[in-house]
Amino acid sequence: MNKKLNIFVIALMACLGFAVTSCDDDDDNKLSKATMTSATYLDFDAENAQSAIITVYADAAWSVVEAPDWVAVEPAAGVGVTEVRISVSDNYRDGAPDNPRKAKVVFKGANLESMSSVEVRQAGDKFRDLPVVNAAEAEALADETMSKIENLIAMGKIGEDIVATDGTANIYITYVADGGLDMVTPGDVITLEGTKMTDGRSMPYFKADRVTMTDHVSEVTYPEATDITAQVDSYSAKTYTYVMATGILDGTTLVVDGATNTISVVGAGLDVDMDALSGHKVTLKGYYAGTASPIVRFFAMEAEDLGLFETVYFSDDFEWFEPWSSQTPAGDTIGSNDSDATAQQLGTNKVDDVSTYDALLARGYDIIATHHPDKSERKPQAQTYIQRNYLKFGLTGYQSGIVLPKIEGVPSGAHLLLTFDTSTQRQGSGVFDDTELVVIVETGTARSEFEFPVPHPEKDEAYKWYKVEVDLEGVTVTPDTKITIRNADSQWPSSKALRWYLDNIKLKEK
Repeated sequence: MNKKLNIFVIALMACLGFAVTSCDDDDDNKLSKATMTSATYLDFDAENAQSAIITVYADAAWSVVEAPDWVAVEPAAGVGVTEVRISVSDNYRDGAPDNPRKAKVVFKGANLESMSSVEVRQAGDKFRDLPVVNAAEAEALADETMSKIENLIAMGKIGEDIVATDGTANIYITYVADGGLDMVTPGDVITLEGTKMTDGRSMPYFKADRVTMTDHVSEVTYPEATDITAQVDSYSAKTYTYVMATGILDGTTLVVDGATNTISVVGAGLDVDMDALSGHKVTLKGYYAGTASPIVRFFAMEAEDLGLFETVYFSDDFEWFEPWSSQTPAGDTIGSNDSDATAQQLGTNKVDDVSTYDALLARGYDIIATHHPDKSERKPQAQTYIQRNYLKFGLTGYQSGIVLPKIEGVPSGAHLLLTFDTSTQRQGSGVFDDTELVVIVETGTARSEFEFPVPHPEKDEAYKWYKVEVDLEGVTVTPDTKITIRNADSQWPSSKALRWYLDNIKLKEK
């Protein structure tokens, strides 16, 4: 029983105790004003499934007002706290398992507020009698509907996922363990038995429940691309259309001149070397993957290099945080102008048992931390936070910072410029933290420090990002150089709230 349920039960039992001492004998005829169940869902086997016992918590009479004919509830009505047995009939048709099924059992007292439901799910053969449809028809299905799509050509591999087409629509197919998608390469002709879903940007996609390879074409030919360079701020589509745009590539972000929105390349085909193209003017062709302003998501399948725009030795826009920031969803303090936006500690959200903190360390970063003597010590990952998709540092009495990964390939004598986006935290009074930062560059015994106040809005104004440029003229950067960004020495440590945000780091030639 979870904490919330415990609190409910305590309150409910208190109510029941009061009823016993102050109500007449006809309380059994009164309908419950509070009803809750000890489970929100139950899973059953397709055949010979064992029944399940749950508890209905109520302060008076309740009854089952909704249940499918394949679910039995005993008793179907009661008074007060009652154990209830839920059982299901075999999910068979014509001697074989039928499709999986699910339905709600609804318990109700006096009104809608006293209603509680349990989702009953029963296993079956999810591949039985699947409708055979084309890609366009499959995209129009309701979410969680399975179908079979034949003669799909895999057009591009995006990590473990693929984009495929049968000529009626381009569909995005996500990897599912044992679904068979891991063996698919561009040019493979496949049959997909999958489940249609919709992502947070209202784009349809399919979970690969089972993939069968039936053929292979020698060459993948992409369709004619629609140029959206001039429409980056307004372009929208409800499916994965093939488009192109020209701009300056900054890491995985394509910046289009004059546009407010930027294009985030969240996946690239095998023939597109994003690292080699960073700092270049490029034309990217690929699949539009939805917009969450100011970010246009994009899968790059083709790239035309139009020449070097700037020499970039290191850059990170932290868009790779996405699988972690989607776990217990991280907030967007700056973008949503919400000081209470959720900020998860770096050690909290995990993907395949790897925390955001672990992922940063694996990429060569280090998180450093200090605290005021009046405060108890915290681990660095417990006073540094993930946002969507950037970093937040510190809390009252605690300060933290970041050390960049080793940077290679910087020629001796290069005049370097370190840039990043930053801002500070707005307090409840509307005043922003007076954070000061320092960039420390250390190579052996050589050490250079560059201190500066962090720009921030005026009192009660909305959050916004500020681009900071730190001129590193005269500094030599080698693979042994350590570049640190943290609170200035006068604030390292401090008892004050001196919080700050970081995104879009870049080390380039000035």
